[in-house]
Amino acid sequence: MQKLPKIKTQDEAEAALGAYSLASNRLAKVAAEMNLKLTDVRQRYEAEMTELAETMKAEEKRLHAWADENPEAFGKSRSLRLLHGVLGYRTGNWAVRLLRGTTAARAIALVKQVIGPGYVRTREELDKEAIIADRARYDARTLAKCGLAIEQGEKFFIEPEKTEAPE
Repeated sequence: MQKLPKIKTQDEAEAALGAYSLASNRLAKVAAEMNLKLTDVRQRYEAEMTELAETMKAEEKRLHAWADENPEAFGKSRSLRLLHGVLGYRTGNWAVRLLRGTTAARAIALVKQVIGPGYVRTREELDKEAIIADRARYDARTLAKCGLAIEQGEKFFIEPEKTEAPE
């Protein structure tokens, strides 16, 4: 892309906004055309892809049931090589789970009591939304004493006219 000269006059700004607007509208039109074509392609393959995914899920269920019922086929291994691939079991990561009927709050209380509070996290963080909501109560010096400032930025924007872009 070429480097454009700096805008010096309002007429040049008008011309630049016109070019921006044309590009914006053409981009929207090209994106819409592309999305129509993508939707058409997606619809052409969606039914077959759904059917294939369902076939895979059904076959996985059957293979899993077979593997569970035939542990001797694996020998001492956790996987079994067959003509069309390998199936087996992978050991997952360790996980802590709640026993049936136990709530997280109850587990936290019991862990603190039985094992110790070192296994319970406490997370403190600023309630920025509350500080913003109460911003009228605190002046800048008070906030600065806390290492804070409340700011509201300004962002440049362009809203092009929605016109038909030339081909």
